[in-house]
Amino acid sequence: MSERPSVKILVSCHKKFPIPDSDVYLPVHVGAGGASAPIPGMQPDNEGENISNRNFTFCELSAQYWAWKNLDADYVGQCHYRRYFCFGDAAGERDDHAQIVVPHLSDETAHELALDDGALISREVHGADITTAHWWDVRGVKTPRGASRNVAEHMTSYGLYSYDDLEVLKQIVRERQPEYLEDLESYLEGSQYLGYNCFVMRRAAFEELCAFEFDVLLEFDRRKDYVGLTRNQRRICGYLGEVLYSVFIQHVTRLKSYTIQERPLVFFDAVTPGLSVNDGKDGAAVQLVWNATGLFFPDNWSADQCETMSYVLPVSLSVSLKSLFEHVDKDRSYRVALIVQPEFLFARFWNAVGPIPQNVSIELTTWVPLGSSALRALGYQMALDNLPALMPWVFSDKDAQVIWVDGLVAFERDPYDLLAACDGDAGITAMRGIRLQKELGRPGSFGDVDGSWRRDIQEYADGRLAVIDLSAARTRWSLDEVLEVMARPGFEHFLRGPRSESFACDALLSLMGVDILSYELAYPSLHIEDTQNWGSAEEVSAWEHAGASGVVVIEDCPVPSTNVDFSRNEAWWSVARRTRGYENLLMHASADFALAIAVPLRDKLLPKGSKRRHFVSRVFHIAKDTLRR
Repeated sequence: MSERPSVKILVSCHKKFPIPDSDVYLPVHVGAGGASAPIPGMQPDNEGENISNRNFTFCELSAQYWAWKNLDADYVGQCHYRRYFCFGDAAGERDDHAQIVVPHLSDETAHELALDDGALISREVHGADITTAHWWDVRGVKTPRGASRNVAEHMTSYGLYSYDDLEVLKQIVRERQPEYLEDLESYLEGSQYLGYNCFVMRRAAFEELCAFEFDVLLEFDRRKDYVGLTRNQRRICGYLGEVLYSVFIQHVTRLKSYTIQERPLVFFDAVTPGLSVNDGKDGAAVQLVWNATGLFFPDNWSADQCETMSYVLPVSLSVSLKSLFEHVDKDRSYRVALIVQPEFLFARFWNAVGPIPQNVSIELTTWVPLGSSALRALGYQMALDNLPALMPWVFSDKDAQVIWVDGLVAFERDPYDLLAACDGDAGITAMRGIRLQKELGRPGSFGDVDGSWRRDIQEYADGRLAVIDLSAARTRWSLDEVLEVMARPGFEHFLRGPRSESFACDALLSLMGVDILSYELAYPSLHIEDTQNWGSAEEVSAWEHAGASGVVVIEDCPVPSTNVDFSRNEAWWSVARRTRGYENLLMHASADFALAIAVPLRDKLLPKGSKRRHFVSRVFHIAKDTLRR
C-alpha cells in the first residue's frame, strides 16, 4: 500500500506543458473526456466521479472536482500551467495583479524560483491551513468600459458574465448556501480582488470549499442557457468559480475558521516545451532547429518602431517557412523546432503560416534545456548564441543529424540535400562565411585579434546555417575543448556590440575547424558593393560565381531589404509575394528604406563610432582651437 501523499498541487492543463520537476505537482488533463487522445504522463479528469464533460464551462474546476472526489492527500492545491505559487525568495517585478511576471517557464527559471523544491513547498504549506495569493485592488484599473470601482464592475466590463448572471448566482447562494450571501455581496461591492482559483488547503478546508462551490455552480450550470454564447462566454462557471473561491476565503477569514497565509503567484508569459530533437538517423526524417531570437532591430530605432516590427517578424518568419514547404519531398517527414522570444506573437505566426504540409511538423519553444553544470555556467544567452557548437552536448544522449538555421532564409531545394552532402565524420559543417573588414579595429571583427588567431582559421564559418551530427561532433571534439576556445584571451572581442556586430559563434566554429559547405549548398546574401570592396579576392570570387543554391541566408533583420544591391534577397521576396501579409511586409521594407535615406549625410559618410568619424572630429577640434588662438 503506497504512502498517502502529504501535499498534492494540481496543475490544470489542456495540452502538454513543462511542469516543475517535483512530486508535489500532479498535472491533470482537463476536459479529457472530450479530448481526441490522452496526454501521456497526466492524470485525466474523467476517471472516477467527475464533471469532465462540463469542462467547457468549468475550466480548471473540472480538475478540482476530480480531486475532491478521487484524490487522497493531507493538503490539496491547485494552480495552472502558467501560474504557480512562489515559496522561495519572491524577487521580481510585480504586475498590477500582484503577480511576479517571468518571461518563460523553463528548468532554469523553475529552479531559480524554487518551484522544483518539493521539501521547501511542503514545509511552507504546512505552516498554515490555507495558502492563497495576494489580494489586489481593482480601483482605477482600466477596463474596456473605463476604470473600475468595484469587483463586479471590473469583471462584468470584460463581458465574462453579466449583472444578470450575478443576480442568478446570488439567488442560488440565497437558496442553498445562505451563510455565504453576506460575503458574496460584500466581495462584489468591494474593491479587493483575489480570483485565479489558485490555492493550497488542508483537506478539511478543501472539502468545505468544494462543498460550497460546486453546490452553487452545478445549480447555476443547470439553469444557464449556453445557446449563442462565444467560447469565452461559455467558460462562465470557471469565472464564477473565481468569485466563489474569493468569497470562501473572505468568509473563513471573517469567521477565523482557518489559519491563512499569502504567497505571491508567478505568472509565466510563455509556457512552451523545451527544445528537443528526436533520436536516430532515420533516412526519411529531416530535423531542423531554427533560431528566431537573434533577428535584431537597428540601434537607432525608437521603441515604437521596434514594437511595430515585432508585429511583422512572425510574418517574415512565415515566409521562410513557406519556402521550406515548397521544397519538401512528400516521401520524407520534416520536423522544425523553432526557438522564439517569449513575447513572440504566436497566434499571428500561425495565422501567417497558413496550411502546413502533412509531412511537416512545427514545434515552438522559448527555451533550451542546459542539463550540465558546464553549460549552465556559461549563462543562458551565451549558450544560445553559440548553440550550433554546443548542441551535441545539450543533447548528449542523442544520435541524430540536425540542420541549424538562424534567422531568415529562403530554401531553394529540399533541405535533405544538405544532410546528404555532409561527411558522416565531420561532426559540424557550417556555411562558408565572408568577413568584411571595413573597420579592422571594430569590436567583434576578426581583424580585432592577433595574427595567431587568424592562422588558426583555415576557412571562415558562418554560424547562421550548419549541419550538425550530434554523435560525430562529440567524437571529434570534447565539450572541454570547445569551452577552452571560448575561454581563450581575446574571445570576448567577438561578443561586443549588438547582435549585428557579434561574430562569437562564427569565430568559435572557425577556430574549431569545422567543415565548410559550398556556396552551391548554402549562400549568404550580402550587399554586393560592400562585399566587393571589403572581402578578400578569393572569397568574393567564389561567392560571385556561385550558381543556384540550396538555401539563401538573408541578413539579420526583421524584413529583408528590397534594395537590388543585395545579391540574392529576391529569393526570399519571390516567396513573400505568394504568402499572406505580403503588402504588410512590403510596407515595412519601404519604411526601412525611408529610414535609411533619412539618416543625415554626415552619419552616412562618417558612421557613429567609426575611426573616420573619430579622426575628423579630432581634426575639427584642433582646427577650432587653432583659430581661437
